[in-house]
Amino acid sequence: MRNVRIWFKKTGGAKYISHLDLVRLFTRCIRRSKVPAWYTEGFNPHLHMVFAQPLPIGIEALHEAMDIKIEDDLYSNNRIAENLSAVMPENIAVTDVSDPVNSFADISGAEYNIRLGFTEEISPKDLSEFFNGNITVEKAAKKKKGRRGAQVPEFKEIEVDCKLVSFSSDKSSADMTVILPAGSRLNINPPLVISAAEKRFGKLETLSITRNLCLVGENELK
Repeated sequence: MRNVRIWFKKTGGAKYISHLDLVRLFTRCIRRSKVPAWYTEGFNPHLHMVFAQPLPIGIEALHEAMDIKIEDDLYSNNRIAENLSAVMPENIAVTDVSDPVNSFADISGAEYNIRLGFTEEISPKDLSEFFNGNITVEKAAKKKKGRRGAQVPEFKEIEVDCKLVSFSSDKSSADMTVILPAGSRLNINPPLVISAAEKRFGKLETLSITRNLCLVGENELK
């Protein structure tokens, strides 16, 4: 038995698939592909499958990773990739299969491409400076009971280090690449920093968000 890392991308209409539905989709596809994946034992066996970092609905991804265990040590990574690619749905594609190098627990950041639309009153220079440094965001902390017993989310302010990798703009839109904290300790998704930017500049139009890759320190997850 050995561990393998499956790399895939999720684009187009697939960005609206929730993480739970993505787990179900890969479970079905792995079964259809006849890949000799390992299932847990006991009364309710299920496929052993671990994703690097869950992705919010509405965000595309170009280099996502998930781990499974293979019972047949001689079953090659190329064969796994070929069999899975043959059964994957539109807009979700297996790009590679490799032996794991890093642990998902070591993920510390993620690189995103963000495209925003803005009004003439907003200066692209001010926008680029905002996304390069510390940003105070409101992140859901926990839920409390309201007056009628309903669950009401509580929020806390967190100072986030946003690193601007690249920035380009015209009169009405900006295209930027940023690095945000990610992982089990602190996970900040782009909509949080965009909301913080709207408090500063006013309404912004989110044209697209794409996660390019996950990072371990300053290096790409492998």
